[in-house]
Amino acid sequence: MSWTNFRDKHLFSVNVSIVASIVLWKIRGDFTYHGLVAFWMIGGFFLPLLRTIEKKILLTIGKINGAILLTIFYFFFFTPYSVIYRTFFRNQSFKKLNSTFVQKNDSPDFTRPF
Repeated sequence: MSWTNFRDKHLFSVNVSIVASIVLWKIRGDFTYHGLVAFWMIGGFFLPLLRTIEKKILLTIGKINGAILLTIFYFFFFTPYSVIYRTFFRNQSFKKLNSTFVQKNDSPDFTRPF
């Protein structure tokens, strides 16, 4: 087995089980369910269906977290920055000034346009 296959198949389950054990230890403060996490990690080595389920669940969680974090970042960073920029630092050429456009009164001659 090459390193790429090992990494793609097995290290994912190891990482998920490590994160799950840390979360369980922080929530409960004991090692009651760590046997289940160890079984989950060992099952990830031998059961491709378990790896597929893990990947689908974590992909869904990643999409939800990405949408939430990007929304928060947008409203708390870009919105105040754009309001401050438009209020104080906007270029003078974008502001409405008196126009220098001169309108011609005669109609063009289409027999010799140039």
